[in-house]
Amino acid sequence: MDKLNIRKGMTDDEINSLANKALEMMTLKEKVDIMSGKHFFMLLLKDRKFGVRAYPGGGVKRLGIPPFLFTDGPRGVMMPGSTCFPVSMARGSSWDINLEEEVGEVIGKEARAHGGNLFGGVCVNLLRHPAWGRAQETYGEDPFHLGEFGAALIRGVQKHNVMATVKHYVAN
Repeated sequence: MDKLNIRKGMTDDEINSLANKALEMMTLKEKVDIMSGKHFFMLLLKDRKFGVRAYPGGGVKRLGIPPFLFTDGPRGVMMPGSTCFPVSMARGSSWDINLEEEVGEVIGKEARAHGGNLFGGVCVNLLRHPAWGRAQETYGEDPFHLGEFGAALIRGVQKHNVMATVKHYVAN
């Protein structure tokens, strides 16, 4: 089967057309695999280099669909040489949306520098109890405040062609 013609500089219409073609060509197993993260975690368990390199996840080799290259960290890209920012709660207490977007820009640049194109560090779960294990990863307990800060971080990260993944947002 032919590989998809994925290239830089494609228009939105070309990308949408190619995405639809990819969905038509993929098997159900490939669709499930690309969304599950299973292979990412299997590789993580195998080589234990999390925080050392961007981890591949998804992708369909037979069609030429490259994997996502995942980086993580609510305080920045969790890799040597990256900036370790204050926790989200501390940044949120500043009420400085512009500063949070700048933090996102640095994270986007550093994720790219480490070979990543997917950042999983935008926690928008509402804090309901201060003893919650991820309390420091969220901006606080106000939904409006949380949304504004999460959106600012995403805007900053995505300025550098890195996808920002919102996580820990429902009953976590």
